[in-house]
Amino acid sequence: MQRNTAVAIGLVVMGAWATVPASASGPSLAVRAARLDKVGPTTWTGKALSPQFGAGRLTLKGKITFTDTDANDPNHDTQVIRFRATFKKGSISGCLVNHTLLRPGNRQVWDGTGRITATSAALRRYRGIELGEGGVTPADDTTYAKPFGFSAQDRPGKPGC
Repeated sequence: MQRNTAVAIGLVVMGAWATVPASASGPSLAVRAARLDKVGPTTWTGKALSPQFGAGRLTLKGKITFTDTDANDPNHDTQVIRFRATFKKGSISGCLVNHTLLRPGNRQVWDGTGRITATSAALRRYRGIELGEGGVTPADDTTYAKPFGFSAQDRPGKPGC
């Protein structure tokens, strides 16, 4: 039996919440950080919230570069980043192939795909889920992303990590 559901991933797109279809073959999943702060050269962290797991903490590790300076001629930057989200119920971790792109409004937009590669025993049913991610960072202050989120989704092709 196929489910027809949507998961809000917490991205603001043109003033509205973006929704993506949840995977018909796997469990629903969404994790959102209202704000991720850059706490080191390659580490971003913040409080997270998930409808499935409740409150927790999300950490991203990897080099994120914001090198575009002209919104009329943007060149997106791509990096593979690792994430770990911990909750009272357990933890999930994986990778994301993240693209950053300077957009009008002086904002760097994060967008990408990935997958969950490891989980604690209690959350093993989430292992292997393909993800879509996104967030927004002001181009004039690249020390935080507000908001940032990822969710399970059906996307054509492989997530690349």
